[in-house]
Amino acid sequence: MSSKALSPIFAAILLIGISFVAATAIYIFTMSTTKERTSAKPEYVGGSFRIESVKLVDDRLVFCVRNTGGTPLKISDVYLKEQSGTWHQHFSRGQLIFSDDGVLEPAEVEQVTTGKLQHNIYEKFYYELKIVCKMGLEAVYPFKGEEVL
Repeated sequence: MSSKALSPIFAAILLIGISFVAATAIYIFTMSTTKERTSAKPEYVGGSFRIESVKLVDDRLVFCVRNTGGTPLKISDVYLKEQSGTWHQHFSRGQLIFSDDGVLEPAEVEQVTTGKLQHNIYEKFYYELKIVCKMGLEAVYPFKGEEVL
């Protein structure tokens, strides 16, 4: 009577394949768990602000920002985009003019003026102004062109 068994070479290849599949499953699980932890936005206790008004003055946007939280905030970037997505403009902190020092203390309101706009603001178009603070907080203010002209 002859019994058939796996050859040692085939058994070794099978063990390597099983090990590869197990290692891949562990890698995928670990990376997805790590990504969830590192991609979450940090939360700051008491950190929040809002844009209260926006107007256009001499081809520059002038807006008022209020710190509604309990910690000082420093504006780092301002983005303006036309909501259809045809254009946008970025202003770094160096391109902004602050009515005070650019650091919003709790409950403080500060007026901020952007650099000169590269595009016209039209009455019938919709726009979005986004302000970003050093801490990663953001405030977005959607508006129609006629509201700021």
